[in-house]
Amino acid sequence: MALLVHSEMETAVLPQSSTSDPVDILDEYKSRENTIMDAGPECPQPRRFRLTIEPVLFLAMFGTNFSGVLVTNLLLVRSCEHMDLKINCSSMDTESGGPEEKMVQSYVTTLNMYKLLIESLVPAILAFFIGPWSDTYGRRPLMMAPLIGYGLNNILLVAFVWFNMPPMFILLASIPLGALGGYSIFFTGAFCYLNDILPLKALPVRLAIAEAFLFTGLQCGITAGSYLFSVIPSHGYEIIFFIGFCCCFLTILYVIFFVPESIADAKQHSTKERLKAMCDWKQAADLFRVCFGRHDGYCRSTRLILVVVSLLSIITLEGTIAISLLYTRTKFSWDLQQYTNYTNAAFSLAVAGTLFGIFVLSKLCKLPNGPLTCLGFFLKAVGYAVAGLGKSGWCMYLSSAIVGLGGLADPLQKAMMSETLPKNDIGKLYSITSAFKSAAPLMAGPSYSTLYVSTLNSFPGAVFLLSAALSTLSGILLG
Repeated sequence: MALLVHSEMETAVLPQSSTSDPVDILDEYKSRENTIMDAGPECPQPRRFRLTIEPVLFLAMFGTNFSGVLVTNLLLVRSCEHMDLKINCSSMDTESGGPEEKMVQSYVTTLNMYKLLIESLVPAILAFFIGPWSDTYGRRPLMMAPLIGYGLNNILLVAFVWFNMPPMFILLASIPLGALGGYSIFFTGAFCYLNDILPLKALPVRLAIAEAFLFTGLQCGITAGSYLFSVIPSHGYEIIFFIGFCCCFLTILYVIFFVPESIADAKQHSTKERLKAMCDWKQAADLFRVCFGRHDGYCRSTRLILVVVSLLSIITLEGTIAISLLYTRTKFSWDLQQYTNYTNAAFSLAVAGTLFGIFVLSKLCKLPNGPLTCLGFFLKAVGYAVAGLGKSGWCMYLSSAIVGLGGLADPLQKAMMSETLPKNDIGKLYSITSAFKSAAPLMAGPSYSTLYVSTLNSFPGAVFLLSAALSTLSGILLG
């Protein structure tokens, strides 16, 4: 169905909130491709390339991941101490391996599963309301609230380490993330913002650039955090988590002072009115009507498929990230520094592969978005299979190169979503996608954790073969 989206868009009947005259529909999409929605005098309206939301993505990913890679490592050490094993638990900061570690990993994997559930349940419900809400009341709150959650998360992690709490208490630090939205709500606000200020034809390239900033910030955050942790003689965890809090705070200030609101008249609504509207059930009903109401043509089918594929994609991503550090320690006896080197290479390859695919295959060769997106998912499937079946550490690098090239599927998938609805309704579709993405860890956590624990002693790479199967299914659905 995705291959037909361009030809069917001109004849599809839009939801009731849009005009039903085919001539008007065609004019609306043509207008969207050549103009930018009137978003008020404060909103930047770029005629040539200029940075808009990209620095926010970089800073947010840097701040939230500066300490992120250390959380699993901290859990390994604290769980080892809590289980009173007859080994030097502090050595797990830099070393790996040993039969005792498999016992610790089983406990940490279960703890990570509960952590994902806490961080995902509320955002999954909130997302059904927050997208339609932001179409009227603004995109910036969607970006700032999750950053506040991550800042509070880092402060609570400082307290967790400082007071030497049992590992189960780390779940308390996840409560602010779940209550204030987390990544899914943040990305909903950021990518809706880009949709507001850019013409449709510019979206694939700008989304690829935005994801390049995102991955670069993520990579720099992990690298800087891991390096600083390795050179700090004492109180390393506390310092890293506090710096992570400061980074989130600076990102919030950047949004306040350098990212003007893209929704016209958003400031005219009072705080009480905004809070009341956020709990309006009619918004959720209108969201489903607009996104999945019956129409002529293939737009509804395309949207359904894209939402399902987005769900499968985030399940794959969440699942593999959750177990990748534990997997490399078990399979290849990597320590934290070796894993950090690998993640640096993986993120660099992801950025290079995405930009190559978008600029060369999409922009220069002008290949259709549908086939390229399918190709991206099939490449991801091959890459995950290499990681699961690999016998040496270099196979992880080869896997990252293949998966990185398949990264072109992500911005193209978002661009295809934007083509199926008028701009004033795009927040509703992103809201549906965000809701399913928020719920994805509820499925990814238990399924990947259970599979990893059950195959830990026989074939730990089974989790990567599961990711390969889900990526293959995504490519087939889009095809």
